[in-house]
Amino acid sequence: MVSHKRNATRKRLLAIYRHNDSQMVFTDTPGIHRQENVLGRFMLEESLKALGDADIVLLLIPIKDDITTYLGFLELNKKKKKHIILLTKSDRAKDKQILSKLKLYNEYGDKFLAVIPISTKQDRFRNIVLQEVDKHLEYSPFYYDDEYISTSITSDIYKDFIREGIFESSSDEVPYGSDVIMNKVEENDNLFKIYANIVVETQSHKKILIGKDGATIKRIRVYAQKRIEEFSEVKVYLELTVIIKKGWSKNKKFLNDIGYNIE
Repeated sequence: MVSHKRNATRKRLLAIYRHNDSQMVFTDTPGIHRQENVLGRFMLEESLKALGDADIVLLLIPIKDDITTYLGFLELNKKKKKHIILLTKSDRAKDKQILSKLKLYNEYGDKFLAVIPISTKQDRFRNIVLQEVDKHLEYSPFYYDDEYISTSITSDIYKDFIREGIFESSSDEVPYGSDVIMNKVEENDNLFKIYANIVVETQSHKKILIGKDGATIKRIRVYAQKRIEEFSEVKVYLELTVIIKKGWSKNKKFLNDIGYNIE
C-alpha cells in the first residue's frame, strides 16, 4: 500500500518482479519504529525479520529527515546487510538541498552501496533504482515462475487497498487506531463482491470514519474499490461497515484472529 503518512504498512508483503534477465523478490515491510503496544512490537519484528532475510535492503528515508534516521538503522543492521538509501519526496526539495543532503550521507559512504534521491511522482526513478539493485544481485536460480506477482493471498491485498483508503481519507490520528477485517470475498468472472469491517477503538473514531451523512466512508469505499478494480481488472462491489473494538491493538488474541500471527 502507498500513503504519505508514516507506518501505513503493518505486515510483510512479498512482490515478485522481472527486470531484464533478473527476477527480483521485494518484501515491503512496516517502517522501523518502536511502539509499546502489541501491534507496534509486531510491526518492528516484521521489519527486523525481513532485514535478516534480505540480500539487499532498500532503505526509504524522506529527504528532509535528519541523518539520525539513518544512524538508527545502522544500529539495527547488526549483520551489516548491503543497503541502498532512497531519499524519498525529493521533488519537494530544491537542488541545493538535495546536494547538501547527499554530501551529508557521503560521510558514511563506506556503509552503503548507493544513495539515490527519488520521487514516486516521476517514473524515471523506478528504472534507476531497479538498475542499481540489479548491479548488486548475486547469481541464483529463479525462486518463482514468471506468472507469479506475489505469494500473498488476494484478500490480504484487497485489505491493504482498503486500509490505504482509510489513510488517504481521514485525519492523522484515526488510521493508526483502525484496521480492516475481511468478512467475505466472492470472486466471479464479471464481478467481485467484497464485504469488510473497519475496526476502530473509540466511538469518536467511528464517527470520523463515517463522516457527515456518510461522506468519509463513501470516499474510503470509492478509493479502495477503484484500486481493487485496477488490480483485479474486474468490476468490484465493496461493502464496508465500521465497528468498535476497544483496545484491539493491544489484544493479542484479536490480532491473531485478524491475521497478524503474533507468537
